[in-house]
Amino acid sequence: GGTAAGNYTVSQPTGLTANITAKAASTLSIDAIANQTYTGSALTPTVVVKDGVTTLTRGTDYSVAYSNNTNVGTATVTITGIGTYVGSKTQTFVIIAKAASTLSIDAIANQTYTGSALTPTVVVKDGSTTLTLGTDYTAAYTVNTNVGTAILTITGTGNYTGTKAQTFVILPKAVNTLSIDPIINQIYTGAEITPLAVVKDGGKTLTLATDYTLAYSDNTNAGTARLTISGIGNYTGDNPQTFTIAPKALTIQANNASKTYGDANPSFRFTYSGLVEGDTEIDQAPSISTSATTTSGVGTYPITLTGGADPNYSMTLVEGALEVSPAPLSLAINAATKIYGQVDPAYTYSLQGLKGSDTEAVLVGAFSREGGEDPGSYRITQGSISAGANYNLTVTEASLQVLKARVLSVTELTGVTTAWSKEAALPATVNVLSTHGQYFRVEVKWDKSKLNLLARGTYSLTGTLLLPVGIENPDQVLAKIKVQVLPKPAPRDVTITNSTFVGSTTVFFIPVGAFVITDPVDKIHVVSFLGEGYDNKFFYIQDNILYWNSAERAPGK
Repeated sequence: GGTAAGNYTVSQPTGLTANITAKAASTLSIDAIANQTYTGSALTPTVVVKDGVTTLTRGTDYSVAYSNNTNVGTATVTITGIGTYVGSKTQTFVIIAKAASTLSIDAIANQTYTGSALTPTVVVKDGSTTLTLGTDYTAAYTVNTNVGTAILTITGTGNYTGTKAQTFVILPKAVNTLSIDPIINQIYTGAEITPLAVVKDGGKTLTLATDYTLAYSDNTNAGTARLTISGIGNYTGDNPQTFTIAPKALTIQANNASKTYGDANPSFRFTYSGLVEGDTEIDQAPSISTSATTTSGVGTYPITLTGGADPNYSMTLVEGALEVSPAPLSLAINAATKIYGQVDPAYTYSLQGLKGSDTEAVLVGAFSREGGEDPGSYRITQGSISAGANYNLTVTEASLQVLKARVLSVTELTGVTTAWSKEAALPATVNVLSTHGQYFRVEVKWDKSKLNLLARGTYSLTGTLLLPVGIENPDQVLAKIKVQVLPKPAPRDVTITNSTFVGSTTVFFIPVGAFVITDPVDKIHVVSFLGEGYDNKFFYIQDNILYWNSAERAPGK
């Protein structure tokens, strides 16, 4: 006996001999094998082998071998005859892909939004076997960029067919992971300040109202304002930021003002330049003042601002100027009179417009008047009179009336003594008393018609006063003086240049000699005979020359 292949034991009676011829397996029939579904393992479907209508027994009549019987495709079954069969015969069957719907897909962890399509790794299992992407299946993602439910669809390939979907969640990204550009300092405007923020996710600038919203607080007044960036859409959470609202530049200008010297200061005001719309003043206004007082003189005084506060403004205080202008001062000169020859009187006046405790002492200088001293009217003008810088002086002019002086008398003159024949030294001027008690020294013209300098004696002379135009003499007052003419001193000597002559009976006039008179008084002399005594009848004197004036003989003479 022996052992048959497969599941059968063949026993052969001892001593029995039989001649069996093996039948070729190619003559056998193999029933069609139904399609098999891929399982991941080698598939060995049952094979039905027949010899005619007789179903053979595996292991007795044939053995079975499989090839290409794991993966999808055409698998081959080869039967090999045993026992009464010999040779082999093949049959094929189809391994079809396994439905992907039968597979399991591990849950996909929540993903965080990145701004790009998210393709998380997927674990697909066939039972406990983890399949291979690209070999067993492909993966496709949809709605997998933005926050929400993304879909993963696997499609079987190779040994698998069909699709199966799995979802996963895309969560919003935390806003506090984003970068936010610094917000530049803002300037107080009086209204809420809402600067835009530049929010970036990596290199991508996000969009307001799509990716985030902005909420502001403490964003009106100067100081630190707050901005909260809140994620929406693909972003979540808050990211608080701050920015600075700087005070706005504000200029406060003290307004210029003016007043007249001596007046009280006006009310001072100032002007804002830079207030925002809606603001009319600041929290604490500055004080405004000047050093000028009621008695401050003409000039320019600063109007200063001090203090002032408002957190919303950065203030610059600018001075103004108080202009103190001269006060009007009216001076009316009073008309004046004087008598010719008098000194001008002190001019009087009336003054209106003095301020405070000021007195007429503010006036300096002197009045002036039109030149001239003759009787008449002369303008009295302002001259150098001024009231200083604190007044605008207006002067009303007047006139000085110069009146004529009237002769009252002439001061009695001391008599004059003069030598014989000498011109009397009469005074050229005399003192005249006027009716106003004035004395004038005036020229006088003496009437000398009654004065005989060649006759000794006392003469009373009168003189006409030669008065200037300012003095009148309606009473025809005359100057009077007595002149005494002294006797003439005798000559010291009388000589004749020749004391002898030769007589002639034919020449009637014979010059003898000239008389020479030695007289220190003068040279005005007339030599004459003292009567007709002696022999005077024989002589003749002409031009102080002695002539013989006779043809007669004069023996002994």
